[in-house]
Amino acid sequence: MKKTISFIIFVVAISGCSFRNETKTPHVGFLESFSLDNTIREMDKSGLEFRTGSMGSAGPPLKQRREFSVELTIPDAVKGTFQPKEFLDQLKSKIEQKLTNSGNRLTGQGYSNNSFYFNYESGSDVGGIDVTGNRTGDDRFLVWCVLRESSGGK
Repeated sequence: MKKTISFIIFVVAISGCSFRNETKTPHVGFLESFSLDNTIREMDKSGLEFRTGSMGSAGPPLKQRREFSVELTIPDAVKGTFQPKEFLDQLKSKIEQKLTNSGNRLTGQGYSNNSFYFNYESGSDVGGIDVTGNRTGDDRFLVWCVLRESSGGK
């Protein structure tokens, strides 16, 4: 009888271990962690002033989109040294670094005079980021960004 009770306790103990409720750390995609404003600030463009905006939306299940805009005011002291192409080249490098450092694999990219894009994937997440920058006046530069991400399927 003692052997039977010991055996039952042993089976229950093992069964309890296999049915434990293990909690998984929720995945945070690039879309949720990215900030255009913070990325530009990390570039250390001293002298530029920022006005920012951001909005997000969700489409059909598991698809998300966020838009960012950052308007830079270029004070007289830096007007002569601010080069839009150099600025966008540096921003492109910074975003590429953020994408790869967060575990994403780049699946496509492109660049033109005033815009660039990256497509990426990580596990079952796929996404893309498009960035455009334009002078909107002698002392203004607008950076606009759209970030799309879809989870759970390619």
